[in-house]
Amino acid sequence: MKKVIRKWKQFAQVVAKIQSGIVLSLIYLIFILPISFFLKTFFKKSIIKYQSQNSRSYWIKKENITQDLAWAKKQ
Repeated sequence: MKKVIRKWKQFAQVVAKIQSGIVLSLIYLIFILPISFFLKTFFKKSIIKYQSQNSRSYWIKKENITQDLAWAKKQ
């Protein structure tokens, strides 16, 4: 009987791996992909258009912070 239970568990693990891939693919195709197409179709604004002409990156420079024990306790 233990041999049958062990084989059944192995079979269940294989089915679970296949089933999870199918379910996640369906969730992507049914929900996320149509929303993406909708947003790209009706809201064509890109973040690249909002970049300043003078800057070469989106990096925001921050002031130097001394990280000591007092600074860590304030967090």
